[in-house]
Amino acid sequence: MTAVSEYHQCLEEAESQNRLLEAITLFGQIVNSRWFLASHFILILNKVDLLAAKYQERGDESVRKYWPEYQGASYQDVLKFFQAKFLEVNQSKQKTIYTHFTSAVDRSSVSLVIDSVKINLMNKMFVNIGML
Repeated sequence: MTAVSEYHQCLEEAESQNRLLEAITLFGQIVNSRWFLASHFILILNKVDLLAAKYQERGDESVRKYWPEYQGASYQDVLKFFQAKFLEVNQSKQKTIYTHFTSAVDRSSVSLVIDSVKINLMNKMFVNIGML
């Protein structure tokens, strides 16, 4: 889980390091770890409500200032862009990464993620015991 609204913020302990870039790097290390070769992942991009407010106030130029490769023209483009940044660090094309956009203050989005996790775990269990 990472806060996409922090696309323009730096780490407190390393003021030259972008928080979201650090999260992408860490996600890449985890998703590509030999310990998780056969694992699927759930990527939760949180605080989309705060990102939407920042986007409405500042627009695309704010995103381009910190992410010059961003070429979008809408809030949905920003979400897709950051999702793609996370997904492109995955080196295994057989690995499934489920992405959810959430806001911790929106109970329905959090409930949807929890339900999705439950369903995926149950499916995995059924596959493991030979029922699927």
